[in-house]
Amino acid sequence: MKKTRKETIVKSPKTLANDAQLCLSEPCNDNIIREKAYEIYAERGFTDGYHHDDWLRAENEVNSSKLV
Repeated sequence: MKKTRKETIVKSPKTLANDAQLCLSEPCNDNIIREKAYEIYAERGFTDGYHHDDWLRAENEVNSSKLV
């Protein structure tokens, strides 16, 4: 069986902010936070063990971008 490599698309903060403003429902908001948390994980060099910190930082950034 051939393994496929998953490509990662990292969105810019401006794109994430636009997505956050367009999507006000909870499930959609979770997806935006999940994408941002993965971006933070990637920026840190994929170092494991900080997933709670990544999620909380992403949640804070996404929620604060809605206020702008």
